[in-house]
Amino acid sequence: MTELRDYQRELLGRVEMALAPDGVRVMMQLPTGGGKTIVAAHLLAGWLRNGRKAVWLTHRKELAGQTSRMLNASHISAVTNLQWNPGTDAPHMSQGVVILMAQTVSRRTARRDVWNEYGEEDLLVIDEAHHAAGIVEDSQAPLRRKIEARETLLNDEPLWTTHSRSIWTLCPTINVREAGPRKVVCT
Repeated sequence: MTELRDYQRELLGRVEMALAPDGVRVMMQLPTGGGKTIVAAHLLAGWLRNGRKAVWLTHRKELAGQTSRMLNASHISAVTNLQWNPGTDAPHMSQGVVILMAQTVSRRTARRDVWNEYGEEDLLVIDEAHHAAGIVEDSQAPLRRKIEARETLLNDEPLWTTHSRSIWTLCPTINVREAGPRKVVCT
């Protein structure tokens, strides 16, 4: 696995500490090329123990493929291009990462609860959060209400330049604040 730079290691430690309590969302922001996916890979390497699962949400096929290749090269089991039929639960993999397209998730979660195989010890990663969360904005309440997993949002834009209401709702400041029953920690 790629060795982390000092700033990446510091960010990883802050994200791990923030995810320790139940029911938190963590926004991880680094500029383009800063290594968000590498930091997330290190997070997942430790997270996916004892049968835990992760689902990675992205908005572009190119990012899904790139993420899958990078995670697999880092010895983290990751799959994409899965057949997910309407009316069925979201794909899952014990001790691995399922990479899904935001558009598909939006369509599947609009009508039913699909997250039955994911629990509070599992992890939801939303890559390019300012894009992906905007795509699921109409069904974001069902997505967030029905998945019990902890959430890590990856973004390359500083929060104050992000125009998506979804992200602004999740992380309006750099401070910890209550957001309904879940805490939001912006890192």
